[in-house]
Amino acid sequence: MDGTLLRKDFTISPENVSAVRRLGEAGIVFAVATGRTYYDAMSICGRYDLKPYVISNNGTCAFSPDGELIYARPIARATAAEVIRCLEAEKACFGIGTSDHYIAPENWEQTLDDEIADLRERDILITEDYVDFIKEEMLAQHGIRYIASTDELFEETNAIYSISLMIADQEKLHRIKNRLERIPSLLVSISGKHNAEIIEKRGTKDQALRCLCANLNTDLDEAAAIGDSLNDLEMIREAGIGIAVANARKEVLDAADMVVADHLENGVAQAVDRLLCS
Repeated sequence: MDGTLLRKDFTISPENVSAVRRLGEAGIVFAVATGRTYYDAMSICGRYDLKPYVISNNGTCAFSPDGELIYARPIARATAAEVIRCLEAEKACFGIGTSDHYIAPENWEQTLDDEIADLRERDILITEDYVDFIKEEMLAQHGIRYIASTDELFEETNAIYSISLMIADQEKLHRIKNRLERIPSLLVSISGKHNAEIIEKRGTKDQALRCLCANLNTDLDEAAAIGDSLNDLEMIREAGIGIAVANARKEVLDAADMVVADHLENGVAQAVDRLLCS
């Protein structure tokens, strides 16, 4: 969704909404594949009366249009606890994704502000606009819930599908990635300049797409996938037609069968037009 279907203000353009509806009229199933929670993704789609299949939490769960869970690869709770201890020790800003909530420590903003102050003390330029954008990404989440202590999290029964990082310090981001990837069951995917997703290694967007195709009794070769970031890369490689928006990472652009306009110029609508005319 972000960087592909959504605009900078986290809305879907009229052109892209119309394109998604044309897919339905042509009998083609539409799904979103996102790092957002299921509740968050459906809250956005619901504004436009869109009811897609949803691959959420970066590929660790998938839902039918009526909300049925059809695929799940949660993080083991003991492993999640180990990850959270690491992030707290690193003083990293993070959020925890279930299917219906995005859970953040109450002090997340102070943690981020302290990191920004440290970067500026090291003469690393961080603009206020950039800081505001990072914070807006957090605050724009639907279903966000704050907790005083992460101990609260493990008193609940909800499955943990993803843990998201919001870190402006690139050295810290890569240090954490390298440290956590030593845990055999985890995959850490950098999905943006300051974002990374921690997920169960078997729960990726390409695996979820494969499951969705099986659920629909169709072959992966008959699917088209569009994206912009590294967490989309394998999905784009595996699909019958892999598409990149023009603002995509170089690795994604190189892997794609088709490149369309960027997410601010209705690249999804352009891709739909090409597919329907082919």
